[in-house]
Amino acid sequence: MGDRLRAFHLWLGWGTFAIFLGTGLYMASAFPEAYSGQEAVRYLYRANHVYILFAALLNLTLGFRPSEAGERGKLQTAGSVLIAAAVPLLVSAFFLEPAKASPERPLTLFGIVFAAAGTGLHGTAAALRRRRARQPAPL
Repeated sequence: MGDRLRAFHLWLGWGTFAIFLGTGLYMASAFPEAYSGQEAVRYLYRANHVYILFAALLNLTLGFRPSEAGERGKLQTAGSVLIAAAVPLLVSAFFLEPAKASPERPLTLFGIVFAAAGTGLHGTAAALRRRRARQPAPL
């Protein structure tokens, strides 16, 4: 499972990075018409554009990290599911939420919360591995 999970994160990371480049091209070609002079909408597009980059880099980082086994592996897998689920939420948020020009941004909120929770699970798995490595061997 470990190699497949790493490959999945690399694939998803590079795919999300391609989407990031695409949203950048969209902003370069569609602005200022896309926000009609409303600076708040422009900043919402830019923020969501950066969140897509965040998701891409997070997945790429996990693609280069070794996978755990056992309970730690289950934590990593759960974290990976949350981080992977953040990608479509953040990409959807780029296209749907700025047009509303509202401080209510549920897709962005859930995308960031999923990414943070998934990162926390990966961090917990790594901390458990380090803790186990420091324990003395049984006599």
